[in-house]
Amino acid sequence: MKNLFAMFAILGMLGLCACTTQTRVIDVENDETDPVAGLEYRDFENTADKMVADILSSGVLNKPEGGRYVLIVGRIVNDTMQKIDTAQISKKIRIQLMKSGKVAVTTMQEDSNIMASRKLRAEDEVNQATVAGKGKIIAPDLSLSGSINQRNFIENGEQRIEYIFSLSITNIETGLTFWEGEIPVIKITDKDTKTW
Repeated sequence: MKNLFAMFAILGMLGLCACTTQTRVIDVENDETDPVAGLEYRDFENTADKMVADILSSGVLNKPEGGRYVLIVGRIVNDTMQKIDTAQISKKIRIQLMKSGKVAVTTMQEDSNIMASRKLRAEDEVNQATVAGKGKIIAPDLSLSGSINQRNFIENGEQRIEYIFSLSITNIETGLTFWEGEIPVIKITDKDTKTW
């Protein structure tokens, strides 16, 4: 009887293994898989490309006295039904802007080691010649902030999902907005499809 149970258990496990989908790696440069109703990496990449092209063509990052602006990434609000990391868009944009040579990015707000390393000045065991000096952190000139919004509608038995990416670049000293951009990503899917 034990052998019969063991045989059924093994057959059951083999049956489960035979039905599973094999994992495969997608070549993101040539991805031909169907899009999904929620936001995916292609949406972030396409939106970042369009936003950066608009920013650079506007000329707002051409510093009058030459050199580069210092940019800090502020808050990008996720106002969608999905749990997404808004760094997916901000990181892509800041990488492209840095590669353009128009901006340097400060991470003083997000990297706790920058300020924590200054506390080493009070440590006798640390070679003080190697500790970051006072007054060396460069303050930002510009701030990148924005939001990702979602609206869902039912039209003709289908669900229309509108994602709106809105970003602004603001001059920190004056509070004036240098640039604003808005990119819609619109998807049509089955009315019962969930996006969260």
